[in-house]
Amino acid sequence: IVKVNLDLSGLDALVYATCVGGTDLDMANGIDLDPSGDVWITGYTMSVDFPVTENAPQPRYAGGVDGFVVRFTPSAAESQPLKLGTYLGGFDADVPNAVKVLADGRVAVAGYTMSSDMPARGDSPAVNLVDAFVTVLDPAKAGAEGFVFTTTFGGALVEAVTCLAADASGNVYASGGSYSFDLPTTDGSGKPAESGIPSGFLLKIKP
Repeated sequence: IVKVNLDLSGLDALVYATCVGGTDLDMANGIDLDPSGDVWITGYTMSVDFPVTENAPQPRYAGGVDGFVVRFTPSAAESQPLKLGTYLGGFDADVPNAVKVLADGRVAVAGYTMSSDMPARGDSPAVNLVDAFVTVLDPAKAGAEGFVFTTTFGGALVEAVTCLAADASGNVYASGGSYSFDLPTTDGSGKPAESGIPSGFLLKIKP
């Protein structure tokens, strides 16, 4: 995690820099800022000792490749800069690609999953091969209650979310790519039938 001052040059521009991770591979894929200036980062890890906090919704590595979510205060004056560190995933590969802080303070994370035991799945459909997922966590809730929503999206083959956005009404917008010809679409969809592989997709979700 690096914070720079673009009004300065050279090493003077380096405001803060640190490493976050465990003893194996740790890869950051998405970043966002909340109104307090804290940094939210998501990605994937193969480290069984990735740093987790006491309030982590998923404190333990589940296997395969797990996602992670961290909340960090990039300040040298902060004695405990890691405000939240958690795994996100099931027994197989789970790779978050994007993170977005919502207007109500909750945080959306999205990517792709091969795990049928993703946390807080609720009525989400079964995972087919590799499906896109969107998870929402509430940093005000500790432990497993922190994962307040998860849904998957996909067809018979491979889907993955690559970008996230949100509006002031709490809707989450997820876009990505699909290799499935049977991707579910809504009535009135601007493009209800897939024309080639791969194709892009856009989801609007009210979590």
